[in-house]
Amino acid sequence: MSSNMWPDGQEAKTLLCLRVHCKAEDLFRTLWEQPDLNVQLHKIRNDSNFRETPWVNSLEELPRTDQPLELLPPRPGQPGAVAPNRWHKSRFDSPPMAMATKPFQNEELHHCIELIPGQRYKMELKANTTAPYGDKFDLFFRHLIVAENKMTTNLHIEFTLVWLPSMNRMMKAVIHRAIEGGVYGAHKTFREVLETF
Repeated sequence: MSSNMWPDGQEAKTLLCLRVHCKAEDLFRTLWEQPDLNVQLHKIRNDSNFRETPWVNSLEELPRTDQPLELLPPRPGQPGAVAPNRWHKSRFDSPPMAMATKPFQNEELHHCIELIPGQRYKMELKANTTAPYGDKFDLFFRHLIVAENKMTTNLHIEFTLVWLPSMNRMMKAVIHRAIEGGVYGAHKTFREVLETF
């Protein structure tokens, strides 16, 4: 078990709690090792310029937010690339939406917390954006995949939003609603696409 990226004391909100009829390792591969589902999600959302790093052994090996990432084709299946305490980063551009009147960039930091092949997988993500007020909060996600039996798997996804002290109190409620609307909307699409795999 490795250290968590999830902020201490932060309450989690459930985004998805699904019972999926497949093996746990197949669901893990679909979500984390093979590109097809993510390619489909980005296409539906009209995202562009997807870039990512390989999975690496330490956070220090990844480029900082102010450093470029190469534009790479979708990754092929990389069995074994994702392992406990390995890190990965991706970036993509999104079209204008909600309070963002111009395209904006998103960055996701992925960390494998636990991986027991065929039984249990725990991943954490930190998401940042250049959309308006994106410098005032951090968004964290936690994915838990647990085998119920040989052909049924439980998928639980939750998130938390951490505000930075500099956030204006009057705008906080408005931005909070916009963020939650975007997060729940994105995971509704995620669930619909997952059902086709």
